[in-house]
Amino acid sequence: MRGKMRAGVKSRQKAAGRGTFWAVFLIAGVVSVPLLTNYLLTGSELLASLSRIEAVRLGIGRVFPIRIGPWGSRDYGFGGASFQGDVFYLIPAFLRAAGLSLAAAYKLTLFLINVATAALSLWCFGRCFKCREIGVMGSLLYTWCPYRLTELYIRGNLGDLAAWTFLPLILWGLTELYNGEEERRGGVWVILTWGFSLVAVSSVNLFFLSAGMTVLFLLFMGKRTLERSTLLVLGKTAGAVFLINAWFLIPMALRLRDPMAVGVLIPPDFRGNGMYLAQYLNIFLWGGANDTLGQEGMAGAQAMGPGAAVAALLFVYLWALFTGKGGETKEGRRFGRGLLLLSLALVILSLNSFPWDVLQDKNMLFSIVLSLLYTPARWGIPACACMITAACLVLAWMKGMNGGKEYKIIMPAVAAVSFGVTQFMLGNLLKTRPYIRQEETLELIPLEVIEGESMVWRVCEGLSAAALCGCLALFLIRRRKDVKNG
Repeated sequence: MRGKMRAGVKSRQKAAGRGTFWAVFLIAGVVSVPLLTNYLLTGSELLASLSRIEAVRLGIGRVFPIRIGPWGSRDYGFGGASFQGDVFYLIPAFLRAAGLSLAAAYKLTLFLINVATAALSLWCFGRCFKCREIGVMGSLLYTWCPYRLTELYIRGNLGDLAAWTFLPLILWGLTELYNGEEERRGGVWVILTWGFSLVAVSSVNLFFLSAGMTVLFLLFMGKRTLERSTLLVLGKTAGAVFLINAWFLIPMALRLRDPMAVGVLIPPDFRGNGMYLAQYLNIFLWGGANDTLGQEGMAGAQAMGPGAAVAALLFVYLWALFTGKGGETKEGRRFGRGLLLLSLALVILSLNSFPWDVLQDKNMLFSIVLSLLYTPARWGIPACACMITAACLVLAWMKGMNGGKEYKIIMPAVAAVSFGVTQFMLGNLLKTRPYIRQEETLELIPLEVIEGESMVWRVCEGLSAAALCGCLALFLIRRRKDVKNG
């Protein structure tokens, strides 16, 4: 009898594993259709990404770790002049070294990022809400997010795309910290450390936006943040993230002492590059490329919202809160309200009506802050991620109501709406976006590998190496204890 039960459990696990594989494959495949062409869709930062790939390829074997010197001889507001970790540029660089063309290496890397985003977001959202179905839906909404598609095919910043992959880890960590089981909160700092560290080595801009998002969430959760266990997790996370990434965060901070290095990252009209509220509510997305909204308004504006399906679920959640529902437990309702407040705050910060110009051209500290943010519209990235998490929370809440009747209806409806909006946007991108057939026709930016490092940089590398070894030792010790106790 026990043998039959075990066999049944194993067969169900295999079926679930196959279902997860096909879900990831389909989710990633839908957004990868434009990569199946024999050309590259041009993006505003595509040239900078291709140039970094070539620079990293040339640096392999010459210096370790590879740091690319920023190229600041462009107009103000040029993101390619930022100092980055460039760790994930090693993937296309190795593909180039293996003999692939620059275009093929770039497109294959984008496909791998799509697969990784679909898989990791499925796992994280599934763990957040203890349901594989909601994990699949969260992966679908997140991977197909219109703002992410804009990053993928209109901006073309490879580092930012890699950072999108790891944002769900931070959201999972925050969910476990405030809405998870009490006995598991001690290990949350590991999840948060992984999330912040992987985002940091992908994109400095999204690292600081993620940190800002986390600080706001801590404030909105009030007294829960001041609990000893919560403060201990946050302290461990901050210390571990700083030490692990000291090898490039400290050199980056030292570079920000130069006013020219800071000024080249700030657009002349910082507030004017913010978003309109209507961009969060658009249904039919035409795939516009305009990001200077202060001058041309919504005409040809980029798609920067979370998608129509997410917006609809959030309206349902607002109605539920208004009617006194919106969660099965007091803790769940508190967490949901905190998530909604966080999403609202991030949306407000991303708008061009927020008075960012109060900080512009005032002093060096404010200029550094603005250079790390790049544009107000970038706050829309964590805003979309939080809104998608809130949408998954709505689905989890509906699953526990009335035997899940509404849940069974809303799940396919949400998937259908999201699929339709995504296909509409991708079709417009393929029809309207300019493209190039041969990347050799591009004049790449002459980026160079930094070879002459100061003693401070070497000390930072030693700190990061020691921190990584310490984390590995802690993992092995904990693993050994778990084996003994199990």
